[in-house]
Amino acid sequence: MSFKDDVSFSWILAALVLAFGFLGAGFFVKQGLSTFRMEDRVVTVKGLAERDVEADLAMWTLSHSGTSNVLAEVQQKIENNEKIILAYLEHKGFGKDEVTVQPLQAQDLLAQAYRPQGVEQ
Repeated sequence: MSFKDDVSFSWILAALVLAFGFLGAGFFVKQGLSTFRMEDRVVTVKGLAERDVEADLAMWTLSHSGTSNVLAEVQQKIENNEKIILAYLEHKGFGKDEVTVQPLQAQDLLAQAYRPQGVEQ
């Protein structure tokens, strides 16, 4: 083997190494661009997820109140109001099994430390 053959073999070997380097770099660039473009097409969900579902139950809270200095009077007012509200709902098509009545809650505003003005009535 002559010096000339040795130099041409070195050039060929260097060209092959360089070509494989370019091929490898092109492959990795292609993979990187493909991964980059796929990032906006994938949704990752951790924890809670939201979706639309058809509801089969609805809660509709109606509240009413009455005021008086005598507990028996206010209880009677609230019971009368409750009967009026239930009659109205029944008239509008709600069945008795579709309506739930919560228990009465009494509040003594005079017993509160930070009470509003005019609670004596």
